[in-house]
Amino acid sequence: MIEFETRQIRIPFRFRYGHARKQHNSLDAVICIARDNQGNQGFGEAVPRTYVTGETSESVMADIPKLIEKMTFVRKPNCEIQQQRVELASQWKGRFPSCACCVIDTAFHDLLANQDGDSCANWMGAKSVDPLIYSASIGRSNKNKLLATSLAYRMFGFKHFKVKVADENDIERIPLIRRILGSDIKIFADANAHWDRETAIRHIDSLRLHDVWAVEEPLRSTEAKGVEHRGFDRLAVLSDEHFENYRWLRERSPLPLIADESLICPASAKKIIEHQAFDILNIRLSKCGGPWMCTALVEQAREYGLPFGLGAMVGETPILATAGAHFAALHRDHLYVQGFSHRLLHGKKFMYDEPTIRRGGKLIMDTTRTGLGLSVNMRMLESLTIQSKIRRI
Repeated sequence: MIEFETRQIRIPFRFRYGHARKQHNSLDAVICIARDNQGNQGFGEAVPRTYVTGETSESVMADIPKLIEKMTFVRKPNCEIQQQRVELASQWKGRFPSCACCVIDTAFHDLLANQDGDSCANWMGAKSVDPLIYSASIGRSNKNKLLATSLAYRMFGFKHFKVKVADENDIERIPLIRRILGSDIKIFADANAHWDRETAIRHIDSLRLHDVWAVEEPLRSTEAKGVEHRGFDRLAVLSDEHFENYRWLRERSPLPLIADESLICPASAKKIIEHQAFDILNIRLSKCGGPWMCTALVEQAREYGLPFGLGAMVGETPILATAGAHFAALHRDHLYVQGFSHRLLHGKKFMYDEPTIRRGGKLIMDTTRTGLGLSVNMRMLESLTIQSKIRRI
C-alpha cells in the first residue's frame, strides 16, 4: 500500500518578485508526502500558474485523484514508468494536468529511491558527482531593490543570470546589472510572453547590443479561458498559429529563442519541433510533469538537436528545488540550471537538509543521503496548509 498525503500550502515572501505577467507576494503550491508500509516516505511538489500550464492549486488538488487512478505505481524499470506517463499524457482528454503529475511523481520517485537506499540522482542513473553551477534570476523591481538583489548575488559570486524584461526600463536595467556584477557575467532575458512581433524584433535587437545571449518567450499569446479554480486549457491556445508566429520571429531574430510557457507537455514539444519555432527548450519539473515526463522531453530535445535548460518556478520550496538538482545531475548536458530562490524569498521554513548553493552558484550533491535527503517539520507545515487530503492505493 502507498499513502499519498497532498496539501495545498501558502508561504509568504519576504519581498515581492515581479515580471511582465505577475507580481508574486507569496508561494501557492501543492506538496505530497508518499508513504509505504515499511515507514519509507517521499516528498513531491508542484507550483501551478494559470499563465504557464493553466492549472491552479485547487485544480491540482482536484486532478490528483483522477491521475492516481490511471498511473502505474508498481516497481518497474524507469524506462517503463516513463513510457506509461508519456502514453497517459497523449491519451488524456482535454488539458493534461502536468503539475498534478509532477507532485505525485516527484513524491513517488523519492519514495522508490528511499526504498532502495540510494539518492534520487543515482537511482535514476546519474554518472557524475561533479558540482552543478546554478544561474540566478533577477525580477522586475525598482532601482533600490535591483541594487540590493544584484549586490547580494555579487557577494555570492553568481556569473549566469536570467533577467526579467518587457518594460520601459529594460535597456537601463541590464547595463546597471553589468556594472554591479561585472562585465564577464552571462545574461539571458525573459519577456514572459509580453510583446507583439514587431515590438519583439526591436527589443531583441536592443538586447543583443547589451550582450544578452538569448530571449525566453518574447511573444504575446492568447489568454486561455475557463473557470479560475478549475484551471484553464492552456494547450488550446498553443495553436499552429502561435507556433507559426514564433517561426516567423525565429527567422528574423538575432538571438536564440527559448521556449517556456509554450512548452508544457509532449504535445506542445511536438508542435515546437514540427514548426521549428524555438532554438532552446526550457524544461521545468513542475510545468512539464515531473521527472519521468521531463526525461522524455530531454530525450526528445537530444533527438532533434535542440539544446535545453533546466528552469525553476519562482519561490518553489526545497522539495522541488532539490528534485530539480537531482534531475540536473542526471542530465548534465543542460545549458543552465535554476532553483533555490526560496533562500531569498521565503519568510517561513518547513523543510530541512536541502543541498546548499555555495559561492559562484556551485552546488555539490551529497549522494550518500537517500532519496532527496530532506526532512520535514510537520508542525510548521500544518501552519502553512490551506487544505489536505489523503488517498491510499
